[in-house]
Amino acid sequence: MFFLMFYLFIDGKRIVEEMKKQLPIEDKYKDHLFNRAYKTIQGLFLGLFLTAILQGVIAGIGYLIFGMPNVILLGFLTGVFSLIPFLGPPVVYIPSSLFLLLQGNTFGGLGLILYGFLLISNIDNFIRPKIVRFRSKVHPLYVILGAVGGVAFLGFSGIVVGPLMLTLFQEVLEV
Repeated sequence: MFFLMFYLFIDGKRIVEEMKKQLPIEDKYKDHLFNRAYKTIQGLFLGLFLTAILQGVIAGIGYLIFGMPNVILLGFLTGVFSLIPFLGPPVVYIPSSLFLLLQGNTFGGLGLILYGFLLISNIDNFIRPKIVRFRSKVHPLYVILGAVGGVAFLGFSGIVVGPLMLTLFQEVLEV
């Protein structure tokens, strides 16, 4: 993925122009498809990173409420781990909950795990599709199905590639 990003930064415009030349459709449709792809990618990345920031902040508030030390560090780690599919925020808030339970803080430990499952983890399911839809006009179903299917088939890069493929497939059908 990093090699791909490197070469796309260096030769991205040339590659896109060559791809446009190779498509056997009218120029207005080519422009429409490539504009849609650009807005979709932009929306997906914006949704991914804004959701991670929001999860980190909401988690930090939860760590503060339930009595965890190092709230800022834990909130930051929660935001970073929220970028990783199938692991995400539970990698941080479950051990934190266990820490509180082992310290004898039953209210804090149980409260944090409930707060994590009900609020922190679900932000990703509700907020990200709304952010992506606002920016790129992609239906939230495409974002969720595309991300889940994309991650299953392509790994981490499937978070972006899956919804992008579904969106472009729909656009090609419309054209």
